[in-house]
Amino acid sequence: MDWGELTKRLFGLRRFGMEPGLERIRGALRAETGVSAPEVITVAGTNGKGTVASLVAGYLQLRGETVGLYTSPHLVDVTERFRVNGVPLSREVVGPVLERLLETYGRRSEGDQGLTFFEITTVAAWALFQEAGVDVAVLEVGLGGRLDGVNGLDPDLSVVTSIGRDHTAILGESIEAIAWEKAGIFRPRVPVVVGPQEHVVATVALRNEADRVGCPLHVVESDAGGFVDRHRETAGRVVEVFTGDPVTEEERAELRARWRWPGRSEEWSTGGLRLFVDGAHNSAGVEELRRLCRREGRRFDAVVWGAMKDKDPAGIAELLTEVGAPVWGAVIDGDRARSGEELKAVVPAGLWAGAGTTREVLAALRAAPQVESVLVFGSLFLLGEVLRDLGVQAQELVTMAPGA
Repeated sequence: MDWGELTKRLFGLRRFGMEPGLERIRGALRAETGVSAPEVITVAGTNGKGTVASLVAGYLQLRGETVGLYTSPHLVDVTERFRVNGVPLSREVVGPVLERLLETYGRRSEGDQGLTFFEITTVAAWALFQEAGVDVAVLEVGLGGRLDGVNGLDPDLSVVTSIGRDHTAILGESIEAIAWEKAGIFRPRVPVVVGPQEHVVATVALRNEADRVGCPLHVVESDAGGFVDRHRETAGRVVEVFTGDPVTEEERAELRARWRWPGRSEEWSTGGLRLFVDGAHNSAGVEELRRLCRREGRRFDAVVWGAMKDKDPAGIAELLTEVGAPVWGAVIDGDRARSGEELKAVVPAGLWAGAGTTREVLAALRAAPQVESVLVFGSLFLLGEVLRDLGVQAQELVTMAPGA
């Protein structure tokens, strides 16, 4: 099966959604578990769970561990979901495992409740990391925690990052309800690290659930200026609890120099444009992006915004007003994306410049006079389309630069 056919079949599983219960994926994960399986760290949360997971993997790599990192979504290619020591595995490595799992666990008939897209990729990560001989697998929870495919594995340490309102139709409307879902990854006697929370009720709910389950709880308190700084502190505590050794200032400095998280507060260039890109897609992320732009004194000649229909646009208008630059709506490919009219409806009066596909919008901006600095945000799917337009390959999207 060639790569195109393989990914078409894999992405075809999306429509079958998130199935209740973990029995099927637990069975698949047991079948894919070898005699020397790696230790497991699972990371849940609303904001920053991928960032913290990649930072934890980076710290452990600095300490000489071979580390598997499983995150979602990907930007350019599904192989980005499976990294070993910061580098995405190749299609030649990933393809045979995905093909085998699709044949074994994919849906084969209308009455067959095969594994979902995310469950298949979770089992693939587990199999691939064992093939690679990793010492530790750091796994980002996809949605929630309690019923997520990653929760089919029993962790050696659990992490919950900042909790906010997202996916409320599935996880519940209240912070307490969402925190309870996230705490589904807790296990008796298994340590838990909870990152700084925007909502006190989230910390209270997580503490109560840790007490009920019977797991040691480590709460990170931080007044650091930005999300990433707080995520660094959370990751440092995770590594200290996991290894029993403190993180040194030398390790902090080296990680700061070598670590990156593609698509999150990064600068890219194309055709004379300087793009500042960020995956902010919910109210907490948008507010942090607004604070970051203000803190760093960033100014933009134009804004490109694209979003999914199921994402709450709270805070978008305030951010766009503060930036004050013309706004282009990027209509992301796919049924879930907001149309040009739906994007326009959120943009404050006088700022709307027009809409088109991501490629069309970028081409218009490259041709526009006096446009150099552009803010691009709203969805990781949008950033993926931008990267593909720039010709970036998955293997370039490493999370740890080579050491000296």
